[in-house]
Amino acid sequence: MRLPQTRPGGGHVCAPSLDHKGRKEGRKEGRKEGKTCEPSRVSGRIPPSKKPRWDRDSRTLWLGDVLIKRFRQPAKNQETILDAFEEEGWPNHIDDPLPGGDNVDSPERLHDAVRRLNEQKNRRIRFLCDGRGKGVQWELLSAKD
Repeated sequence: MRLPQTRPGGGHVCAPSLDHKGRKEGRKEGRKEGKTCEPSRVSGRIPPSKKPRWDRDSRTLWLGDVLIKRFRQPAKNQETILDAFEEEGWPNHIDDPLPGGDNVDSPERLHDAVRRLNEQKNRRIRFLCDGRGKGVQWELLSAKD
């Protein structure tokens, strides 16, 4: 696993967000290349109480006692991503957990699943493609985002 590049003062440098064709995304969805994120968003520094919790049995995503997302119908790719994050203890980044196959555009499928993960009842978490189409990241949002 590739760790984020660090900057003096404890922040890390965020990779630019790319769409499924490798183009930088617009400012609304993407990030500025080289932007320093707050240290609290680095995986090892987020207290357990601030990490999401995916309950596979009830198909709900929680942050503390706040319901973030509930799946009423099957969403295999989204649920596979959440299963991987939960299994690994919610690290900052995971490799693409979606199975490959013939005639499948993996980066596009991953991008679509991440976009749908961001359709939330209470928007407190942002999921991002890693800019290479090979992994997923997450970050906490402030209440005002």
